[in-house]
Amino acid sequence: MSPFIVYLVLMLDGLVGILTGLSIFSLIGFVFMCTCIINVSQNEYADDSDKNHCIFFKKHIIKIFFITLFFSLITVATPTTKQMCAIYLIPKIVNSERVQNLGDKSLTVIENKFSEWLNETIKNKEEE
Repeated sequence: MSPFIVYLVLMLDGLVGILTGLSIFSLIGFVFMCTCIINVSQNEYADDSDKNHCIFFKKHIIKIFFITLFFSLITVATPTTKQMCAIYLIPKIVNSERVQNLGDKSLTVIENKFSEWLNETIKNKEEE
């Protein structure tokens, strides 16, 4: 793995933080625009400049909504540093021959210990 890839993996948490901030900022903008549209449209005393702002907001509210949705989805889809390390390392560990041989040896040791424990338990029960 190259040093640049290691750097990118380690910076994923920072990227998630930035994307979360952008998601929150765009959500606040979306809520602000919706609030302005509702207030101006229900206000009888709104002048022409207020109504022009309302029209401007209506034109751009769909864009803001999709920007918010985009940043939210990217935030959710970006793995953290720990998740990325697991994605990269677990297949390499599982497919390693040493680990697979270790599993056979460990299983043999566990079976032998279990047999010893079972025989000792049976002996103890017979003695009682």
